[in-house]
Amino acid sequence: MEAADTGQPAAPKDLRFPGIEAGVEGVRWVENCVRSAEQGAIWVDYR
Repeated sequence: MEAADTGQPAAPKDLRFPGIEAGVEGVRWVENCVRSAEQGAIWVDYR
């Protein structure tokens, strides 16, 4: 973000990417959002 703010290219060593765990958790979150919506926008157990 700092590189983008100053107009400089980011150094590859400074770049970070989420791992597979973050991707799996994101999919779980979306699945629970859909499940909640299908049930009338109720709170659902997120496990």
